[in-house]
Amino acid sequence: MKASEAERMIKSHRLSKRMIEAIRTGNNDRVVICSATTERALISRQIIHPVNSNLTQTGKEILAALQKEDPTANAHEEGFITPTPQAPLVGEVIRHAGTSRGSLPHHANHPDVRATLKVLATLQLANCTEDTDISGLDGMDATVQGVFVTPRGEGRVAVYWAQAGSCVGPHREPHRAELRAIADTLRDAGWQVERGNRCVFTNVPPQLLKLRALTHGETATESNEPGTS
Repeated sequence: MKASEAERMIKSHRLSKRMIEAIRTGNNDRVVICSATTERALISRQIIHPVNSNLTQTGKEILAALQKEDPTANAHEEGFITPTPQAPLVGEVIRHAGTSRGSLPHHANHPDVRATLKVLATLQLANCTEDTDISGLDGMDATVQGVFVTPRGEGRVAVYWAQAGSCVGPHREPHRAELRAIADTLRDAGWQVERGNRCVFTNVPPQLLKLRALTHGETATESNEPGTS
């Protein structure tokens, strides 16, 4: 029997079951939800963006093939929780005139991003615009330096350190000393952390999610892949 397009792509890119499940969460240009290990594997295969963690063109082609074979198997398609934007925290300037500190402007009011930046407020936060790209691939803004947070869904975030506009150094190495400082600051605040390839992963603590739900009427969710300290 002739192999389907999806089967050929799975074999060509050496995709495991977990990688396939992760790719399915990237439907409609959403952030791909997966463990740090799976994210590294997908980045190395150029299937997801190294910072934004959404599907690349290759990833979208793989997803289209998977959907063609089984249109009903889109993980997180139904019931995916999109947090309701909230007002900035009192005394904290997050977004102004198309710029934001510590995240892209369209993530500035994301509750998981805000909670993380509150913990990391003692560290330098990167000044960002919607065009900021710290992947180190192209279009870098050398003035961007500091903490850069991106939401990963379900209470999970990735925290990068940008130096001269990039999350990696001249030899593609991560900024290890700064990432250690980020991890230490989060641990000191009682947050669990997990080291990624170029970032630190963390989950908003369950007690904060529950408090948020009580205070703002949001649905509290916990990641099904918690980080480890």
